[in-house]
Amino acid sequence: MTDARGIAAAGAIALVVTGAHAAYRAWPVRNGTEFCVRAAMVRLPDTTLVAVQVPLARIAIDVPHTTPAPSDTFEPVRVIGTWWVTGESAVATARRLRGRPLYLQLRPGPPLWTGGPVDMRLSTVSDSIVSGAINLAGRVTSVREDGYIWLDFAFGPIAVPPDVAARARPAAPAGPRGSRTGPIPPASDPDVAAVLRVLPSGRAALVGVIVNGSRY
Repeated sequence: MTDARGIAAAGAIALVVTGAHAAYRAWPVRNGTEFCVRAAMVRLPDTTLVAVQVPLARIAIDVPHTTPAPSDTFEPVRVIGTWWVTGESAVATARRLRGRPLYLQLRPGPPLWTGGPVDMRLSTVSDSIVSGAINLAGRVTSVREDGYIWLDFAFGPIAVPPDVAARARPAAPAGPRGSRTGPIPPASDPDVAAVLRVLPSGRAALVGVIVNGSRY
């Protein structure tokens, strides 16, 4: 009887934890402010699920750094706060920042298409919430001493019709272990936008993808 009660109690705890996790993930979907950003759609093998990646996952901050290659379209972003230390060694910078949240402040840009929603553009980056702005939180995964930072937004995949998934770009192979630069997020596809909802805390969820003006 004791074993049965223990199993039942463990099952109840597991259900509570699972429910709390589901509620946590659903909260920005139900209560967040909705906006759109340009994105790239990546096909996942043997499924109609696609990963929606945003160029915001890699930023170049406005500090003295190596001149980007001509093909690099990432414009330097102004830093708010004192969290970046210019001249710090690459190892020290990576150890100090990796895993920490940063907040991207977004501002409205031009419409994604005539009569469509506006394209939210990156304005500034900080290590805390900026009052009065839309803040998108990302966790630092990789950093270079010359001012390039890679962020993870932990967006899950999203289902689209088979014909839409078939048009997505194939997933790129993973880079070498220990890469100092990390993968470069793809440039946005001209007809793709991610629909996000974000809470005042900066936590966001992917709630849709727009392809050629149709939302999925």
